[in-house]
Formats: sequence, C-alpha cells, structure tokens
Amino acid sequence: MFEAKNLNGGRMVVLTEEEFEALQWERDTAQKELAALKMEREGRIDTFRETTDDDLALYAEAKHDDAGLPTMSDEDVGRILNGTLHPMKAWREAHNLTQSELAERAGIRPAAVSNIETGKLDARLSTWRKLAAAMGLGIDDIAPNE
Repeated sequence: MFEAKNLNGGRMVVLTEEEFEALQWERDTAQKELAALKMEREGRIDTFRETTDDDLALYAEAKHDDAGLPTMSDEDVGRILNGTLHPMKAWREAHNLTQSELAERAGIRPAAVSNIETGKLDARLSTWRKLAAAMGLGIDDIAPNE
C-alpha cells in the first residue's frame, strides 16, 4: 500500500489489485455475516453458517412471497418431526381455525378432523385434498410422514 496526494492535496491510498480484491472480499464477507446474524436473530435460520448471495436472495424472495401467511414455531416443527404433533393440527392452529371451522371449510364432519388429528382415522386421498385446499396447502404439508 502506498500513499499519495491528489491535485487538491487530499490524501490518496494506492493498492495493488490483489490488496483491493482482498478488501472487497472482506467487505462482502462481513455484509453476508451481518445479514446471516440478522436472519438468525429474527428466527429465520437456526444456526449461523456462511451465507451466500443466493441464500440472501432466496430469503428475501421467500419473505416477500410468504408475507401474511401463517407460520409455525420451531418447537412445533420439531414436534411434527418427532411424531408428537400431527402436521394437520399444527397447520390448523397456525391458521387459527378450530376443528369445526376447518371441517366446514373442507366440507367434512368435525369428528373426521378430530379423528384424523388423533390418528384414529386414516383419511382417503379425497379428504386430504379437501383439508389441504381448505388451508391453501398441499397434501404433503398436512399428512404425517409414515
């Protein structure tokens, strides 16, 4: 790094291309780390990891597309994954619907919703379609993985 002065006497810094690229890389990395920390603080990612520009673009796009849609807590997602919470119940509650309200929207009996959520009833594909459509979701979102 060299120092020089411009025509007005202002101080200038002259860098090699390699030094300049290293500074750019450090700046870009710091910006990505700050964005990742912000996402982590907002609960959008679970653990800090190196975040790429593609990650940030996907995050921004998803945040825009999902604005106003129901979400569920990390705890509920964990309970779904370990089998202690039925995914349909989690999504129904995320939509702030009672079993009766979901049943009415789907055109089925409220007892059917209860029996599906408790595992007492293995629903037909047509019933899964109605329930998923009533919440604006896909069948894969609400049906348990067995």
